[in-house]
Amino acid sequence: MIQDYDFLREHDVEVVIPWIMPVGDNAGSARINIQRAISNGLTFRSLAGTVMDVLEWWHSDAVTEDRRTDFLEGPRSLMAREATILSDWRAR
Repeated sequence: MIQDYDFLREHDVEVVIPWIMPVGDNAGSARINIQRAISNGLTFRSLAGTVMDVLEWWHSDAVTEDRRTDFLEGPRSLMAREATILSDWRAR
């Protein structure tokens, strides 16, 4: 598993993944038992609702046009590097 995180870090993907990698100071972040919180009423949002809110945020004034362009089209964007990253993943 650590090799997977190392791979993501080496390919500068760690900042775009939708979770916190459980390494270093965050090593225990995914190991918290939330059963008491659920028992006390913790609820979860639907995936569809979350995706719609993220899409709305992405197209809002909170995200600059430069940021959207850099993410989607820039030479170091994930979209521009995706094929190489996947190829490297398969080759390892």
